[in-house]
Amino acid sequence: MKYDGNFMNRQHHRLGLFKWSLSLLYITSGLILLGSLLGGLTIAMHPLSEYLLFSLMIVAVITALAAMVLLVKESFVSASLIYEQVGKQVDEKKLTGLK
Repeated sequence: MKYDGNFMNRQHHRLGLFKWSLSLLYITSGLILLGSLLGGLTIAMHPLSEYLLFSLMIVAVITALAAMVLLVKESFVSASLIYEQVGKQVDEKKLTGLK
């Protein structure tokens, strides 16, 4: 099957969105785990540890929201690519007379 340059560019864009969304989700998980560990170890020892814990949690929520936005964009790109691919297959079957 032959694809045009626009299709391949959108596939490349989709790959980038998926890569960044997964990376942000991994960073989010790491920040939550790190914040939990630091919070558990230092919450009673140092008064500034609360600010560190809250800061890590805020950054974790922001990265999770960014990942969600990228995943939504990626799903729209994926849907348009699938629609285009299925549409081309239907057109080819009509041209060749296959059912």
